[in-house]
Amino acid sequence: MTVWIVAAAGPSPTEHLERTIKNPVPFEEIEQNISNKDELQKLVEAAGKGPYYLWGALPGKNNESYWLRMSRGDIALFYVKGKKFGYWTKILHKLRDKRLAKFLWGTDSYGQTWELIYFLDKPKEINLTLQEFNLEHCYSLNFKPQGLTPIRDEAIQRIELKYGSYERFLKRYEIRSKPAYVQLVESLYSREINITFREMLRGRNIIFYGPPGSGKTILAKILAEKYSSYVGGNGYLLYTVHSGTDFFDLVARITPQTNDEGVLYYKKEPRYLIHALIGKKVLILDEINRTQIDTALGIFFTYLEKEHRIQDLETIMHIIQEESGITIQKDELKDALEFFRIIGTLNIYDKTFLFKLGDALRRRFRFIEITTTKDVIKYLSQNFNEFLQVIGYNASNEIKYGIAWALFSIFSEINNIKELGIGILKDLILFSENFEKPEEAIENSVISIILPFFENDIGFREVSKVLERHELYRAQNVLERLNYAFKAFE
Repeated sequence: MTVWIVAAAGPSPTEHLERTIKNPVPFEEIEQNISNKDELQKLVEAAGKGPYYLWGALPGKNNESYWLRMSRGDIALFYVKGKKFGYWTKILHKLRDKRLAKFLWGTDSYGQTWELIYFLDKPKEINLTLQEFNLEHCYSLNFKPQGLTPIRDEAIQRIELKYGSYERFLKRYEIRSKPAYVQLVESLYSREINITFREMLRGRNIIFYGPPGSGKTILAKILAEKYSSYVGGNGYLLYTVHSGTDFFDLVARITPQTNDEGVLYYKKEPRYLIHALIGKKVLILDEINRTQIDTALGIFFTYLEKEHRIQDLETIMHIIQEESGITIQKDELKDALEFFRIIGTLNIYDKTFLFKLGDALRRRFRFIEITTTKDVIKYLSQNFNEFLQVIGYNASNEIKYGIAWALFSIFSEINNIKELGIGILKDLILFSENFEKPEEAIENSVISIILPFFENDIGFREVSKVLERHELYRAQNVLERLNYAFKAFE
């Protein structure tokens, strides 16, 4: 199997992508414009009666020799605008046809057409940055695809050894449609997404804060993709902050290595922030308050402000070279610095790892609350059947529906005391499916999913009243034990 790089980032190839990769060609158009009807029969045998995805190359020494080498089952990897690979697919059939190519794509300024045609399986959309491609394949970081070229065999073997197969490697970068629950969260917080999107365009970083399960991380990913797509970036890179996160985890570090002779040497290794920066990606810092983030960012803390980044271009270029060993061109770095943003998430109830965010950090971010407001509760109440379908709950009879509604009612009352995210509601209802009897399903779900958030909590007495109203006496006893320390002072 050969993997072919297809450069499609220029003006004409971009038009061709729209014509025959994003939109398949009907069988009738091929039938009417193909020069040789015998070739049409071969095409039908190889790829059916369409519609067809296909591509073509201009005739020339290299293109012709490479085209002749192409075989059914080879992989085609399309390099597109934005310094990334945007599609991958497999080759099904090939034919040479000037008339068909002119019909599909016209001619270039020299009157030539893309007559070296190959038909493809349905292309899968991916988001593989050129930088990541070069790093994974051990190519020069300055490598840029030109024309039609095969990937070196040793590079493919390295990928297969690391990921099991080249296809498995590519599947890691496939863009999939949003799950129904993600779409629901996006709909509920569309206003917050629109506000933060505008702030990011103005150069600001964002922190989503709120209770657990409110969808902060989901929204961070949605916002990152929206911003990146709008300004020509390459998606996002997510890092989950922990109590031990420091500069060497987040920015760059030096790691010991051994060469083939067993000699020890040390290698500079870029980490998440530098990868995101030079890869033109949004950096998502999940649970950003779990460490002293200003310390972990080091010198880059100052450069969270866009104005400082652009002014100190030469300094940042030097820092990246010194810390990671990566050399980046000045114009490319300027473009990356213009794009760079951080989105953080902050759990306001995280007592174990909660670090006080300093005023300097607060000034560098826009803080947007994500929580279960009365409007959210009202929407879920009015669209409860739809919500149950979205989360995958099987309300096949009145009993099961009654359990779900009872849990929603309890959640809504407790949410007035201490706000919890709709993800907690989802878990609460789905957990109830482990039990047959309604009473057990309701009480055990409340005990397992909700009560842990009220351990040694000042509002536990109000929660206890809610449990009493719903006759959840065993849950009341569990809540009392979870708040033994508070009771000692009563």
